[in-house]
Amino acid sequence: MKKWAVLSILVLATQAAIAGGASRYHDPSYGYTVTPPVFPEGPALGVPITPVKFAGAPKDGEAPFCNVQIQSAAMTQATFLEVSRNQFTALGGTVVSEDTRKVSGKPAALWHVRLGLAEMLVLVTFGEKHVYLLTCASQAMQYLDWEEQFKKTIDSF
Repeated sequence: MKKWAVLSILVLATQAAIAGGASRYHDPSYGYTVTPPVFPEGPALGVPITPVKFAGAPKDGEAPFCNVQIQSAAMTQATFLEVSRNQFTALGGTVVSEDTRKVSGKPAALWHVRLGLAEMLVLVTFGEKHVYLLTCASQAMQYLDWEEQFKKTIDSF
């Protein structure tokens, strides 16, 4: 969990394009704006990439965060969800709840997971070539402080 300890909000990249240029991100808390680079799509290796991560200020040594990961869709949706559930369990985690929904008309699942000292919401959305994972997490003892904000972020995807 030490990897979550980020001192300021971190935007690594997005691949969105608006009117021929990259979109700009404005951070209202710290008052900066940045245009992230547009990276080409990587090879379909099944390894997720994390093009964007937002992390808050650390509290008790850990920072709450939300990130987007993108992975090639090399398996069926049902298989991906089963493998993911099994990974949570193998790591000693508990899926507190799982709901299905649609995101931009595409099937999605929303999990509330407890994993070690962390608690998180994970939105899994399936595109034609990719699986998109939006994860918002914090220390379990701070989760209720962040739950409403995490839900707003999940709902904005």
